[in-house]
Amino acid sequence: MSDQYPQYPQYPNDPNASTPYPGAQPAPAGAGPVYAGWWIRVGASVIDGLIAVAVAIVPVVVGLVMAFSDLEIDPVTDEATGTVDPLGILVLVIGGLVFFGFDIWNRGVRIGTRGQSLGKQLVGVRTLRADTGAVLGGGMGFLRWLVAFGFGFIPFGQLVDVLWPLFDPRKQTLHDKVMSSVSVRS
Repeated sequence: MSDQYPQYPQYPNDPNASTPYPGAQPAPAGAGPVYAGWWIRVGASVIDGLIAVAVAIVPVVVGLVMAFSDLEIDPVTDEATGTVDPLGILVLVIGGLVFFGFDIWNRGVRIGTRGQSLGKQLVGVRTLRADTGAVLGGGMGFLRWLVAFGFGFIPFGQLVDVLWPLFDPRKQTLHDKVMSSVSVRS
């Protein structure tokens, strides 16, 4: 190997021992964190949403079937006739609670305690305190989730929140700014 390329660590019995590629440069000392870009964060969020839906889909579908299985539509008046099963409504509500409970745990508490939701873990992103680089903590993670959820009640708030990283130098959402957190590549 030529000395002009940086050397990479060799691991025992690694058949694909890393070799430098032309033009490779080591990261400059003190370069700081690499902030996670908008698209990778969107991908992580989509994955998290799909996982939450997958967790809650069974009780929601069962609840819908139970609640509305006796309903019929009168072909003449287009009115619904029959009864709604209260047990089905209860199962439907439980499905909604499962969805929100999982989402709070995954995007709130898990980000606070581990720095990553399941989606962020899959795409290689961590959310950390902006000042120290430490994890937020479970309570602060939940509060971060709550602030992000709260932007949904402000007209265009959620849209502005999720688009903010496109123009921010540290690629922070508004709820990241409120909570003094950043998302970095891990």
